[in-house]
Amino acid sequence: MKTILYFFIALGTLLRFLFIDHRELWYDEILSLALVTGQKHLYSTPPDIPISLSQYLPILTLSPQDSLSAIIQVLKGILAEPHPPLFFLLQHFWLRWWGNSEQAMRSLPLLFSLSTIALAYALGRTVMNHRGGLIFSALMALNPFFFFHSLNVRMYVALIFWVTLASGCLVKLINIGQEENNKIRFILENIGFIIAVTAGIYTFYPVIYWMIAAGLLIFWCDRSHWWQYGLRFTLSFLFLIPWIGWGLSKQVQNADFNRFNASGGFIPSLSEHFQGFIETIGIQLLLGDTVTSFSLSGRLSAGILSIVGLMMAIVLLYRKKIYRPLIIAVCLGIVPLLIAFLADILTGKFTLGFGWGRSVSFSLPGLLLLLSIAIEKGLDKQKNAIILIILNLYLMINVADFALRPRQVFHQLSALIDPQGSTLLVMNSQAWGHVLRLAYYLPQNRQIDLLAQSSANLPLKLQELSLEQLNNYNKVIWLDSARPVWQAPKTVEEKVIYQQQMKRFLNQNLILEQQQVVTGTWTLDHFMINVYQTINNQ
Repeated sequence: MKTILYFFIALGTLLRFLFIDHRELWYDEILSLALVTGQKHLYSTPPDIPISLSQYLPILTLSPQDSLSAIIQVLKGILAEPHPPLFFLLQHFWLRWWGNSEQAMRSLPLLFSLSTIALAYALGRTVMNHRGGLIFSALMALNPFFFFHSLNVRMYVALIFWVTLASGCLVKLINIGQEENNKIRFILENIGFIIAVTAGIYTFYPVIYWMIAAGLLIFWCDRSHWWQYGLRFTLSFLFLIPWIGWGLSKQVQNADFNRFNASGGFIPSLSEHFQGFIETIGIQLLLGDTVTSFSLSGRLSAGILSIVGLMMAIVLLYRKKIYRPLIIAVCLGIVPLLIAFLADILTGKFTLGFGWGRSVSFSLPGLLLLLSIAIEKGLDKQKNAIILIILNLYLMINVADFALRPRQVFHQLSALIDPQGSTLLVMNSQAWGHVLRLAYYLPQNRQIDLLAQSSANLPLKLQELSLEQLNNYNKVIWLDSARPVWQAPKTVEEKVIYQQQMKRFLNQNLILEQQQVVTGTWTLDHFMINVYQTINNQ
């Protein structure tokens, strides 16, 4: 069985390298690139006249400034974001070494993920044994939620790394507190814990929920040494003072907390909270990024199935009196979720279910640890069959996700750009995730202009162009976004009117060459591409 577990761990590693550039950068990933270059301040919303798409290229490349000035620009760009700076600073230095290609950008998250798989083994071995560590490591290697974020240029995989490191150090410190002291080991675990907690907060603020849960674990297992843990947490927070005094205060001023408001009324709000809780567990333990292809009923079914699995694991371990590992896993996985759930209810916010489970990514190691303990310690004859079923299910979900749900939207559009003449792109979205990806993926050696406006303004601004201006282009490509993000049509009627106006003008003055629907992994990457040839270039 150990050989099979090694095989699945190796397979999870190999698949990461195979799929590293299988998908285009997603909406949020291109925003990450704009932040880490230190050039975010150069971005401006497209005007109401055509402009060269090349104007946005400097935003996606490193600043020519010296390193210190560039770092300051990165930090200033983060002030308008709700996230801490550590991941973006690390990615900035990584960008300087390896460049801004898909492979280079995603190689840092991949490195974090591989390190997390190794840390999972160490944590599992500490709580259980060698085989338990392998089970936990294999589950982490192939878990669909973690697998997706391993190839996503965002901070969530780094967060899981820091939480796994902190969890391992914490469990070892608890064990040391109840055994004869080993000074060198004690010092190393202290350093690791303080660094991991500090880095975790510098990576994602809601990790504070995990810290509260860790405090409950300490109270349960090693409260006689409470002052030592208090000192460790205090030292971690002291390292945060520079950012709290300068960056965090400005982020709070710039933050839009209203976007997290729950539905009006107590009952609808409570229902929304429970729905988010159930969906989040299902996404983290089963669906991963494939969640964007599931209906609400499918997401809830996956969540209920995952919750049932967790409850069975808890009952199994409790009946077998495997209390200590059970307490560790519950405190590190389920308790942070419950704290986030209660915090949402008390504040009237909806954060737990925000972002398809990633806002509480810190709970994943604890949840997978609970399943690993139940398999290794709770099961007897069935353990090999159960772990094989789970790992093969995870493998099929990952392969299906990346093989059957490609994201090559802008590559397909790139193939339609006129190879010799000029092209005008007309798009009903001003969202920078759309605009910057156009600049990133479309040929940089060709003349491409962009007219990007809201659906309400686009027909009018297009009609203001003279026929002479239009005929200066070899092609006019209308990109009709299914989800423009900002200023989208509020009703179906508004959308129909916008499309009718666009078709009427374009069909009267240009020649429709082809139509093509392109889709990605979510509606943000769903476009209807309409390629028109100008009359003077038939």
